[in-house]
Amino acid sequence: MDDELSWIKQRLNFTARFGEFNVVDGMWNVRVTSHVPIKDVAGLLTEERVLHARMLSDETLKGAGFD
Repeated sequence: MDDELSWIKQRLNFTARFGEFNVVDGMWNVRVTSHVPIKDVAGLLTEERVLHARMLSDETLKGAGFD
């Protein structure tokens, strides 16, 4: 299990895209990596992970009523 989000996804048999957002003063930020040491971030930045974050952002923002 990578983190608590993966654990929850497995426990709920959740199949949709998921991830972690930060929202501050109207600025939405989805994470490509989360809860990893800073030294590991560069190695985790893959095209697949960035695309996943991009698609999650699009789906979530549209679901929240943004164009």
